[in-house]
Amino acid sequence: GGGWATPFAGNAESLLEFWLHDQDVLRELGSPALRSAYDCAPKRYRAHFLSLLARTAQFESARSSGCVRQAWSAVWENFPELQLWQELLARLRKKCLVHGRAPRQQRQQEQELADWLKDQGQDPASSSTGAEGSDRKRRKRDAIPEEDFSQWARRWRKMVRAVLPSGEAGAAAWSDPELRKLCAALWRDFADDIAKAPAGGAADGARRSLGLFRAEGRGAADVEAQRGAAPAEWAYVPAADLLLIVGEGMVGVTVEGAFSDGPASKKRLDFGAAIFQTMM
Repeated sequence: GGGWATPFAGNAESLLEFWLHDQDVLRELGSPALRSAYDCAPKRYRAHFLSLLARTAQFESARSSGCVRQAWSAVWENFPELQLWQELLARLRKKCLVHGRAPRQQRQQEQELADWLKDQGQDPASSSTGAEGSDRKRRKRDAIPEEDFSQWARRWRKMVRAVLPSGEAGAAAWSDPELRKLCAALWRDFADDIAKAPAGGAADGARRSLGLFRAEGRGAADVEAQRGAAPAEWAYVPAADLLLIVGEGMVGVTVEGAFSDGPASKKRLDFGAAIFQTMM
C-alpha cells in the first residue's frame, strides 16, 4: 500500500487508467485520516477539494453510463458536504435552462427511445428501462442548443466567450486578471440571487451550501484586515465549475487555465468591454 503516493511517470491516458482501475486512492479518500486532514485544512483548500472531488465523481459517472465504483460510497459518507455542493450545482444548472422546458437534446433522446421501443413492439408509456443499454450506445452527447439556455445564461455565455481566448490560441491562466474578474462577477450574481430568495424550502438549503465557500473570520491573524483592507466574503470561488456549467458546449478547462470555442484569430475583450458588449 501507499504506492499511489509516489511521483507518477506517464501520460494522461496512463494516469486515467490508473485512477479507474486502482482502488487504493479511492480507499484513502474514504479514510478517517483524510477526513482529519480535511478538517484541519484552511477553508479555501477544503472548498477546492470538494469541488475537485465532485467533478472526479461526475467524470467517472459519465464514463460508466451513470455508475461509479462501490468504494465511492465510503467517500460520500466521509464527506457529507458533497451533497450540499451537488445541490448547489443542480440549482445552477436549473438556472441556466429555460424554466419549464426540457432541453431539446433531452426531448430528442426521449423521442428516439420511444421510436425504438415501437420498433421492438413495446409500449413506450410502460417501458422505463427496456432499451436503456442499447439507447445509451446510440445517444449523442451534443451540447445543449443555445435556445434552451435561459436569458440569464445567454448573457453570461456572451461574456464568457468574449473574455476567454480560443482554445486554438491557448488557455487564459487561472491567474489572468480578466478571467478572475469574470468568475468573481458570475459567482456573485449567482450567490446574490440565492441570498435574496425568500426563506424556506430549497432556498434555505442553497444558502447553507454557500456556507461551504464563505470566508471565515480570522481575527488577529488577518494581517490584511489590520492594514485596512475589506474582509474577504469568499474563501474560494469554484471558477472551473461555473465556467463548465454556464459555458457548456463552448468552454474547456485544464490545469493551465480556461478557453472557449472560436478561431485562433478571435480577439479577447477585457471584462469591462465584455459587459458593454452584452448590452448591445
